Amino acid sequence: MDIQTFDELGFTRNESRIYLLLVERGRLPALSIAKLFELPRSTVYSALDSLNNRGLVVPEKLRGRTVFRAREPECIEKEFEDRSRLIQEQQILAKSLVQDLKKKFRGIPSHSPELEYVEGKRKVERFLDENLHRWKDSILAMPSRSTWGFQDPSFVEAFPKWLEKAWQVLHSESRIEGRILSSRSQTEGKLKGKISRREVRVLGESFSFESSMWVMGDYVVLIMTRKNPNYAFQLRDSLLAKNLQLLFHFLYSQASRHPELHELKGSRARSDR
Repeated sequence: MDIQTFDELGFTRNESRIYLLLVERGRLPALSIAKLFELPRSTVYSALDSLNNRGLVVPEKLRGRTVFRAREPECIEKEFEDRSRLIQEQQILAKSLVQDLKKKFRGIPSHSPELEYVEGKRKVERFLDENLHRWKDSILAMPSRSTWGFQDPSFVEAFPKWLEKAWQVLHSESRIEGRILSSRSQTEGKLKGKISRREVRVLGESFSFESSMWVMGDYVVLIMTRKNPNYAFQLRDSLLAKNLQLLFHFLYSQASRHPELHELKGSRARSDR
């Protein structure tokens, strides 16, 4: 018999040898087992205790001394069936416990940043799709419940279908506020006022964004659509994201007080004609 099978089932080598010996010999005292294998009695007793706890051997009294006998081999299969049942029950309990804990979990800001990079328009679009709901959940966990950043108008032109989906998920369904800085453009002018809870402001005529950066909860996202190949970076770092939120909040408030912004709607309308 291949003793390696016992090893793969989690038996120690001494447990395997002792159980096989008892299967073949019947009842034996610990002293006899120790002599046959030239092992210390303490080692044999330890292995017998383990086998007894697993339900594979049983101690008996025979003529005033303790002997050990192997239980039926089917007990090995039963042990793993019982263990499997226990694991299933524990999985159910663990799932229930996780749901209860999630209601109370506030978390601790992570100081181990996670970085992701993708290149190529198709990969960038897949990256956007795969992360949309992750960003939404992270934003909703923040007190401000807002997106922040600046955006190159060429991004709107490059991914219009994804943007429609994002506006629906973030702004319409989740009621997240969009606070974005952008350059003056016909593209943004046409969108002005059409998307609820999304407001784009312009810092001034001299500002022209040629890339995009968003802060989405704990995530900082950078996207290049102005040149090929398109690419995107994502960094998950709660401390950096928090600092950038403060910076963009300040810039956004300055844009709202900028005199040129009061004429933005009219100037855009004139530029679109």
